Amino acid sequence: MNHKILSSRRNESDVWREDNVIFIRGLTHPRHASQFIKVIYHARKCNYESVIINMNGVSGVFPNACVPIAAAIQYYKDSSLNILVEKQSYKLENAHFNKPLLATSDVLNAQKYFLSKIWEFNNDKMVFELVSALVKAIVEKVECSAGVLQGFEWCLNEVMDNVLQHSRASRGFVMVQVHAESKRIAVCITDTGIGIYGSLADSKHKPKSAVDAITLAVKEGVTRDSSIGQGNGLWGLFQIVKNNSGRLSITSGQGSLFIRGDETKTFDDIPYIDKNHKGTIVDFQIDASQIIDITNALNGFKPVNLRLESLENDTGEHHIIVREYAHGTGTRRAAE
Repeated sequence: MNHKILSSRRNESDVWREDNVIFIRGLTHPRHASQFIKVIYHARKCNYESVIINMNGVSGVFPNACVPIAAAIQYYKDSSLNILVEKQSYKLENAHFNKPLLATSDVLNAQKYFLSKIWEFNNDKMVFELVSALVKAIVEKVECSAGVLQGFEWCLNEVMDNVLQHSRASRGFVMVQVHAESKRIAVCITDTGIGIYGSLADSKHKPKSAVDAITLAVKEGVTRDSSIGQGNGLWGLFQIVKNNSGRLSITSGQGSLFIRGDETKTFDDIPYIDKNHKGTIVDFQIDASQIIDITNALNGFKPVNLRLESLENDTGEHHIIVREYAHGTGTRRAAE
């Protein structure tokens, strides 16, 4: 049987397959992740024992394409598919695209730079230490308006905790990128677990579809199990991003919800790994120049400012050891 995909497909997609070789020419849009999921699924159906992923020509690397593809590659590697990633650019190698960094204390302490890298996490300690490192990296990269850092930290903690609590995946992946010119903070968090529909299917909410499950999940108080969560994680993320006039996309299984300003779109034909691993992709952007009123966004709830609390000494004063931040003050912008 000839499994070869016709070369004309190259003109229709930035990701295509020829026999067991998958060519990727773009990592700048969520559609690139969808295209990859589709072609590697069909490659797997053809029973290839190994797959080569050719990255020659990839220049731009955005979290919302890079992280879902990296997560899928790790899933297939765990499923005993031999995958060789070849011809990576410096940006891809630096992002640890083929082998995400495990967020252990040792690895975090050995790193100088935390942004534009794919991180793997699998427990609460990793989440706490990684989020702390990413917040500090944001401080040194871009000047943030009031509430931005706290909003960013809150969203990151909540979504990563959702992966640990609800996905039934053994791990999650996250990447944070700063676009200094536009002052945008871009975040993508991905898992290859059961998906939001799978999580809520046996709950009292009884979603009818993947899109229905996502739409429910961004409402206040919706959770699979109230004993392990209040159901405010994705709702709070939605509220904070909206308060900031940012952008949010939540994709899980075949469903996707996109929100930007007053614009809302849903999609119900998104490719996914398989029926037991529909996965969830949370992709959002925050404008560092726009104030976030986090208390107003969360309907009066005032979360603990973990960053300030970490700087507080026994007498209630905020104790800042300047030498720990010295490497971030080499320019006037960084110092500010």
